[in-house]
Amino acid sequence: MDIKKLGKTLLFPHMAVMLVLLPVSAVFLIYSMVFLGTESVTAIISYVLAAYTLTVWCFKIPYLIRFFKTFKDENRYARRWRDDPRLRVTHSLYGTLAWNTAYAVFQLGLGFWHHSFWFFSLAAYYISLAVMRFFLVRHTRRFVPGERM
Repeated sequence: MDIKKLGKTLLFPHMAVMLVLLPVSAVFLIYSMVFLGTESVTAIISYVLAAYTLTVWCFKIPYLIRFFKTFKDENRYARRWRDDPRLRVTHSLYGTLAWNTAYAVFQLGLGFWHHSFWFFSLAAYYISLAVMRFFLVRHTRRFVPGERM
C-alpha cells in the first residue's frame, strides 16, 4: 500500500465525493449539535467529518479559483458581461429597482399592519429610492453612458 497515494486520495477526492460530503457533513453536524450532546460518539464523528470536509474544500480553493478564471475568459457571456459596462449598469439598476420597490411595499404593508409612522417613513424613503432608480433606468435606456449627463 502506497502511503503517498493514499494521502493524495484522501486530501484530493473527486469532485462528486466533495459535493456529496458537503450536505452530508452539514446535516450530520447540525443534527448532532441540536439533538445529541457533545459527549456522544456520533457527535464526535460528525465533528471529524465536518473538519475533514472543510479541510478538503480548503485544499481545493486554488483549483476553484483557476477554474473560475478560465471560465471567465473562455465563456462568451461572461466576457460580454465583463467588457460591456452598459449591460452591467442596466442589470444592476433593474435589480436594485426591483428590490427597492419590493422593500418599499413591504415597509408600507408593515406600516398599515402596525399603524406605525416609522414604517411609513421607511416606505417613503424606499419609494423615493425606487423612483430615482426608475429615472436612472429610463435615462440609461435612452442614452449611452457618459453622454447627456
